[in-house]
Amino acid sequence: MPRIEPIDASNPPEEVVPLLEQAKQVTGGKIVNLHRELAVSPMALQAYVGLNDALAEGALPPELQEEIAIAVADANGCNY
Repeated sequence: MPRIEPIDASNPPEEVVPLLEQAKQVTGGKIVNLHRELAVSPMALQAYVGLNDALAEGALPPELQEEIAIAVADANGCNY
């Protein structure tokens, strides 16, 4: 059970809708659980989206970024 009750993705608060749309661009059009939980605090979701945007401009190709994200998720025991 999550410690923070995530927002309802089918009816998100108005202030997070643009941020969720940005986040969906990274995840192939899906709102993932992390986004739903961060959306409880619009500032947290905004920071996360901003960080992802900044990291996307880095030197690593997107495929390698994804491989690293999967490896980190696996090491942390995430069950996606």
